[in-house]
Amino acid sequence: MIKEYPETDLQQFRLGIHKETIQFIKIHNEYRVHTILHFSTNLISFVILSGYSFW
Repeated sequence: MIKEYPETDLQQFRLGIHKETIQFIKIHNEYRVHTILHFSTNLISFVILSGYSFW
């Protein structure tokens, strides 16, 4: 038996999925920014330490 839902329930469901998707994307982007910052820090440290070894 197929249960029919009012249009407002479907809209609320879609809105909930939309909000969760946006939250997931924000968390994913935040993780990416942290990864890039860690990589940049490691690269800068490597360049500085390499410069000291040549002197």
